[in-house]
Amino acid sequence: MAKKRRKSSPYKNTKALKERLTKSFEYSSVKPRLLEDKEVIMWGDFKKEIGNKLEYKNAVRLTEMYNSVFGLSVDVPCLNCSPAPFLKMIKKIDIVYKVHKSV
Repeated sequence: MAKKRRKSSPYKNTKALKERLTKSFEYSSVKPRLLEDKEVIMWGDFKKEIGNKLEYKNAVRLTEMYNSVFGLSVDVPCLNCSPAPFLKMIKKIDIVYKVHKSV
């Protein structure tokens, strides 16, 4: 009888990646999950696309990704109001993205 093989992770060292994420969000009550390969690519493309202006379709994409990565259900913030919620989301996802790129 053949042994069952574990599903391998796309990352070289998933344990190290999880430890870095935990350390990056040590004092946060909301912990992120690991990004998938397609999300890493999508985030890189998203950052290039938005530049200095955030349109509604990109605000929706940003909020959906933020909710997915952090396991939340945040509504899309007002685009004409303060940019602070969007900057906070971008900053947090950037931290997770940089951890993935560094491993």
